[in-house]
Amino acid sequence: MFFCRHHLLRAPAQRHFATLITTRNASRQLALPHSHPRPGHVQSSRVSSSHPPAPSAVNAISTESEPTRNTLTTTESELPDPLPDSSHAELTGEETKAEAEVEEGKQPAQSPDPRERITERDQQVKDDPIGMYLETRAMGPEALKGYAGEYFTSAIWRAAHKVMPDHFRMLVQDAILVTDERESKIRGRNIIESLFRTLAFRKLLRKDDVLALLQCLERNKQLSYISTANRLLLARYITSNPSDATIDTELIRLMAPLLIEKLRKTCEIQPRGGKRSPSDSIESTAFGVYVPRVLWPLLQMLVRLALLDSRTEASALLAQVTDRQYIHADAIQATDLSSTDYAYIVLSVTVRTCMIYGWFARASELLLGAVSLQPKLSNSFAKLVQDWLVRALDDPRQIDLQQATSAMIMLFRRADDYVLPHQLLWKFYDAARELELPELAQTVYGYSRRVKDHAYPPPRDETLLWMMEHFEQKSRNIHFARVLASQVVDENINLPLTMRAPFIAQTAVLGFATQARTLWERYAVGRDARAVTGNSKAMLRMTSLFIRNADLVANEAEKRVQSSGSAAHRENLDDSASDDQADAGQATIQRTAPTDAGEDDHPASDAPSTHSTSTPPPQPAPGPGRPEPPDVASAPPEHETEERELEGFDALTYPELLEREADFRRFAARVFDAYYETKVPLERARHFDLNTLARGATVVGRVDLCMSVLMHMRERDIKFDIRDVNVALGTIARTNPVSGAEYIKRLARSGIEPDAVSFGTVIHSAVQHGNGRLVKQLIRQARVLGIEDMTFKTLGSLLHATVTGKLSSDASPREQLAFAESIVDRMLNQGVQPTPKVAWDCVTAALRADDPVRAHRFWQVYIKRNAEWGDAVQVRLRQRIAKALITHVKMGWLEAKKAQVMLFELGHKKSSVVIARLAADEAKGPEGG
Repeated sequence: MFFCRHHLLRAPAQRHFATLITTRNASRQLALPHSHPRPGHVQSSRVSSSHPPAPSAVNAISTESEPTRNTLTTTESELPDPLPDSSHAELTGEETKAEAEVEEGKQPAQSPDPRERITERDQQVKDDPIGMYLETRAMGPEALKGYAGEYFTSAIWRAAHKVMPDHFRMLVQDAILVTDERESKIRGRNIIESLFRTLAFRKLLRKDDVLALLQCLERNKQLSYISTANRLLLARYITSNPSDATIDTELIRLMAPLLIEKLRKTCEIQPRGGKRSPSDSIESTAFGVYVPRVLWPLLQMLVRLALLDSRTEASALLAQVTDRQYIHADAIQATDLSSTDYAYIVLSVTVRTCMIYGWFARASELLLGAVSLQPKLSNSFAKLVQDWLVRALDDPRQIDLQQATSAMIMLFRRADDYVLPHQLLWKFYDAARELELPELAQTVYGYSRRVKDHAYPPPRDETLLWMMEHFEQKSRNIHFARVLASQVVDENINLPLTMRAPFIAQTAVLGFATQARTLWERYAVGRDARAVTGNSKAMLRMTSLFIRNADLVANEAEKRVQSSGSAAHRENLDDSASDDQADAGQATIQRTAPTDAGEDDHPASDAPSTHSTSTPPPQPAPGPGRPEPPDVASAPPEHETEERELEGFDALTYPELLEREADFRRFAARVFDAYYETKVPLERARHFDLNTLARGATVVGRVDLCMSVLMHMRERDIKFDIRDVNVALGTIARTNPVSGAEYIKRLARSGIEPDAVSFGTVIHSAVQHGNGRLVKQLIRQARVLGIEDMTFKTLGSLLHATVTGKLSSDASPREQLAFAESIVDRMLNQGVQPTPKVAWDCVTAALRADDPVRAHRFWQVYIKRNAEWGDAVQVRLRQRIAKALITHVKMGWLEAKKAQVMLFELGHKKSSVVIARLAADEAKGPEGG
């Protein structure tokens, strides 16, 4: 359809729109009241717009006031306030009191008549209204027709209070019977209205019950006498329940004329003195404009009809509302009237009207409910959602941001030819940071990366670093963190000057060597290079990461010499993550420890990088202490190349390993030297800078330089603090953990109290040297000094050493699993979320203990959503868990149904089908026996 916009901009724009949409979409018209000349019903309020609507009666639907937004000057009533209309038979004060008594579990008191005495039957009904009703019902229809209306009402409210759905069905049937059979229709209508009023307290009436009752009233010409309160109750009930094409269309056909009638009568009421105020039939919008209370239910019904594709009925109703100018002219102007999507046109004019009135919550209810039902979103539909997002992100609340998240996800998934403005996306990320809702930002970012035809940008400025820290410290979603770091690198996203060093440091903490190196080399040149090269945290994180990676490569090279062949080596890897190669095998999971201010002495990431670095230098010649390369015969055949690529270091030949190690060490030295140049001469360096230099020198293996810096500090009479002591302690313990433990004892005697980092430094070194006795001694010593909570890195190191057997080869697999669970509990008690690295070790311990159910639980909670699903290492991990589960089922140690669920979650659908057959056989077993 096409609508001429210049006609819509004229004064009677709504009337032109109503006529046009009716004639084009309605082959027949509803029996709605004819329109009347437009009265002056829309007037700006002289009352302060912050005044709420008038208080409502007890039986009215409660309203919810929406907090004031930037563009609003008053509050909005979220739900219509159905109040009695004096022109019809409605709730009286006594009836309201009766309902309140029923709500408290009492029988509603009847209006006493001094001329009458309470009969014995009245007392029986009062004591047991349901029992008396059932007794009368058993006598037959004639007895029911003579049953008093107030007795019916008592039974209705007792059934509502006691939640008796079966009795409610009988009351509905009998109410229809009484109304149809009695000559006096008023009494039957009053019974039906009592049933309707229960919707304000209990939703015991079904939609088909409501339809049957309304049809009964229509047959008996009593429909137009329904009270205003019940009309609004029914309208709200119809639109708040799931749509049903057959029932809803008929319900709205019956209800729409009743609401339109109230709309017409409200327009005809002339305010005294030319002023209006909120009343039973009128409410104020957020901008101080008074509109009938029935307008909101009418808009809800209108959208419901449009979504059900009932164009004839919707057009008739839209014409009635538009003719009275309740559809705002600006809403019509902003709508794409050339669209062939009828649902979009109706939704657009209603949603935009609500937003113009300041009914943002109501607009959200209409829009999100309708959009969620659309399998595909056209550009016009997407533009409507975009306009709503602009309004939602203007000083948003938490609920607004949650709804905006849902809307953006639907745009990313269903609007194929639409591109969300980047400014709007950045505004969402910034709002999520301000409201401290990183989970919503993570969700939106994840869906934005799934869009195929457009590359949406990541957050910007401080929000970018905030999201990266969330991935690492809270959600532990290492996969998203890698995606974000790679996007910044691949799309050459410019980082603000103050953000460069912190982002590089955070990337190094996460173990992303390639991305961290690329960013450091990008920003370590030029006039602003000092902002990166002179940053202490960036230097410590980068050197620690690359030195650790170099050590892992060196360990692998040494094993190549000792190993009899790569096949045996891979078999050892498949058994478990038993040594440093486990770290390499898990490289693609990018395991990491969180940033801890107290762990700066050992800021190394727990994960080596699997990304290729820059072209390695020529192979260094073998020297003292460097193993000779293995025989050519030990190299794997060509057909194993693909498998070896999945094993991390196995993909590299021995010469390539040596080249990689040398490259890592050379780059770490380059980072340290660049930092050193920014701090000379040392005579002018601050205490903090000297401490950082000493720690960095220790990391890159320049022990002499570390001691020289410490001596320089003493010569300048700089008082040592615990950080300086921990630097010296780390230097000592790195080569001899026993000497480090003695150094801690001397500290205690000298009056300097060691902290958790002091003990963690020596414990970590003792673990690396396999000195389990020293580890236990240090833990006991720390407890004596009141140090109960070890750092995250220390706990992770203890767990890995226990699982790999470095601390004690005598511990049984069950004891190792119990220790792993205790480590996880301690982390959670300290408010720290275990990383995928910790979970990997726990899974290994559980599989060794032959407990695949616990292994699956560790994987499900800490690895499943925090590592890439298709990652080769995670694939192998899932295969090991699935194999153990299947074995337990076959042995009869695990129920087949439970195993089927776990296997399906692990992605082993074929195995889950096999287990399902075993479960079916188990179910048939007893019967067959």
